[in-house]
Amino acid sequence: MNPVDRRTLRSYTRLPPPAPPPPTAGAFQADEDAIPLGSPENVQGSTNPKTGAPIAAGRRGIVAPEPAMLRADPAPERDVPEFDPQLRPSERIQEASVTLYVNEDRACIGCGYNLKGLKVSGKCPECGRAIRKAKVSYSAQQLVRAPLGYLTRLRFASTLLLWGFIGLVASLIMYDNLGEAKWLFATCAAGFMQWLGVVIATVPRPLMPGATVNPVKEMALVRLAARVTQACWVPAAGALIAYHSPGAAGNTTAFLWIAQGLGIIALLGLVPFAIYMKWLADWGEDSPQSSAWQMCCWSEPFMFPFSIATASWAIRATNLLVESLFAPFLLLVGLAAFTFVILPLWLSLKARIGLYQVAHWAVKNHVIAEEKDERLRERYMKVSTEAAIPRDDYIPVATPTRAKRPEGKALKYPALPPRDIPNAPPPGVPVSRGHVVGGASQGPIDISRREPPAIDDDDKPLSMEGI
Repeated sequence: MNPVDRRTLRSYTRLPPPAPPPPTAGAFQADEDAIPLGSPENVQGSTNPKTGAPIAAGRRGIVAPEPAMLRADPAPERDVPEFDPQLRPSERIQEASVTLYVNEDRACIGCGYNLKGLKVSGKCPECGRAIRKAKVSYSAQQLVRAPLGYLTRLRFASTLLLWGFIGLVASLIMYDNLGEAKWLFATCAAGFMQWLGVVIATVPRPLMPGATVNPVKEMALVRLAARVTQACWVPAAGALIAYHSPGAAGNTTAFLWIAQGLGIIALLGLVPFAIYMKWLADWGEDSPQSSAWQMCCWSEPFMFPFSIATASWAIRATNLLVESLFAPFLLLVGLAAFTFVILPLWLSLKARIGLYQVAHWAVKNHVIAEEKDERLRERYMKVSTEAAIPRDDYIPVATPTRAKRPEGKALKYPALPPRDIPNAPPPGVPVSRGHVVGGASQGPIDISRREPPAIDDDDKPLSMEGI
C-alpha cells in the first residue's frame, strides 16, 4: 500500500483561508459583534443573538429601517464657472499664464471700490464687474467682440459716409465749374448723408466685459463737435440755393456770406470727426485705418477747399490750353491737380473705403464667432449636464449584507479499507500520533483535530503496515 506523504496530510489539515466575498453595493466591513443592517437586535444595549455578548458602545451596529431602498445623498453644488463667449482660448491661456495685480489706486467704474491689490484678471468684490487692464480701449478683438447691433449701425454709417463724401465732392466741383444751382440740390442730399453717417458713427462704443472706463464719457466733446459741425452742410447748400434763386428778395449777398460761413464750419468739423475715427480705429486695433484718419486730420480741412477750387481751375485751364495748344502748361496743370486734388481726395476716400470694408468684415466675423461660441456653449452644457449627479432622486441599492468571517471546515475523505489490526480501538475512534482505524461499516472519518503523523529518524513517513 502506498505510504501517506507528510506533505499530503499537511495540505489537508492546514489549508489557507478562503478569499473573502467581493463587496456588494452598500456593504460595510463589520467586526465580530456587528449585526446585519435592518436587524431588530441592532441597537446599543442589546445582545448578539449568535454569541450572547452585549453590544458594547462604539460598535458599528447600524439600524437601517429601509435597507432595500436607500435614498442617495444629494450631490453638493459645484462651483461651475460661467461660459464666457467673449473670452477666446488665446486670452484664457494668456490670463492663466500671467498674473498681474493692480498696483495703483483705481476705482471700479461700477461701484467705486478701490481695486488696489487685486488681480487684473479678477472681478470687483463689490459689484462683480471685471477689472482687466487699465487701457481696455486698445485690447485685442474689441471690434469683432462688439455687439452685433453696434457693428450693424457702424456698417450703415460707413456706407453713408462713403457715398455722402463722394456726392459732396462731385456736386461742389460741378457747381464751381458750371455755376448751375441744380447741383446744389445734390449737395444738400450728400450733406444730409454725411451728417447722418457722422451721428451714427459717433455713438458711444459698447461697454465691453473688461471695460474700466465709462464709454459714454469717452471723447464726449469731440463727438459733440463732430455732430454739430457736420450738420452745417445742409443749411450751407440751402443758402447757396437761395442766393441763386431768381425770386430772392432783398440783398442776396447775405445768403452768400451765410453759405461761406457755414461751409467753413463744416470743413473745420471734419477735424474732430477724423480724430474720433482715429481713436475708434485704435480701439479696434486697425493700424492702417488709424494712419489714414490721422492723415485726414490735416488734409481734409485745409486741402479740401483747395482741391475743389483747383479741380475747377484745372478743368477750365485744360479747356483753354487745349484750344490755345500750349502743351507745356498741361504738365503744370496736371501737377497742380495731383497735388491739390487727387492726393487729399484720395486720402479721404481711402479712409472711408477702409472703414466700409472693416465694418462689413467685422459684422461677418462676428456672426461666425457667434456661431462658434454657440457650438462651444452647447458642448459645454452637454458635458456639464452629463457630469452632474441628479439631485433628490432615489437610487435602488442592494440590501447590505454582513461580511462573514472565514470558518474552518472539516475535511473528510473515505475511510481506509478494513484490516485486522491487533489491539486496535473500536472502529471510527481516532487515535494519537496520526494512526487511523477504519471499518467497513463506518462512514467518513473526521481528521480535523488529529495530530500529524509520526516521523522516524530517517525522516520518512510511516506506512500503514507498521501500525
